[in-house]
Amino acid sequence: MRRIDHHSKWSHLRKIGNSLVVRATVIMPVVGYLILLNQQMLEVGDIAGRFQLFKPDTPWRLLAIYYGTLSLGLGSMIYLARCPDRIRKYETAVDYSNSETRFFSEHAHRDYLERDLIFQADKLTPEQQKYEYIWQIYSVSKAIAGSSVVVMMTQHWNVYDLLYPWSRFFARFFFWLGFIILAVPSIITVGEVTWYTLRIMGIDRWF
Repeated sequence: MRRIDHHSKWSHLRKIGNSLVVRATVIMPVVGYLILLNQQMLEVGDIAGRFQLFKPDTPWRLLAIYYGTLSLGLGSMIYLARCPDRIRKYETAVDYSNSETRFFSEHAHRDYLERDLIFQADKLTPEQQKYEYIWQIYSVSKAIAGSSVVVMMTQHWNVYDLLYPWSRFFARFFFWLGFIILAVPSIITVGEVTWYTLRIMGIDRWF
């Protein structure tokens, strides 16, 4: 579980979730069915018969594109809805502190930072509080008055990176499921075209 939680951190998902291509798939759960009902798309979504090793009646390549982009869309919806703005905007805690230190150096903003750090750290599970930086974050947040703004901001970013574990898990799951589904027709098509080329060259007789 610890390994899954580590690899599902928001900072590990942000490159996929912030991608314009992946974000565009958000519309697939709503309009994706139009692809399956469009006769032209059914024709475009397949390859010439001479390349196919098998010819099923169903347009499986188009179905793979539909379900693959649908899965990416679900992952993107979860990411956009649940990923904290701090993680979505800043790639690392260093970027966060470099950009926002002046703002949080003011007394009122520093007070908010202290309160929010303690509040968010209390949401973490006991397991999360024990590994990586979180044991330091959690312990320091209980006696934070002497901490510098940069230290608190670093802790702040790392705590937010671990919030909402189930949302992180499902976002990662749908992202990778979508990529795997989309990869299947590509891999099979490469194999079919390669086999066709071998047959044309007469090399298939060697097998």
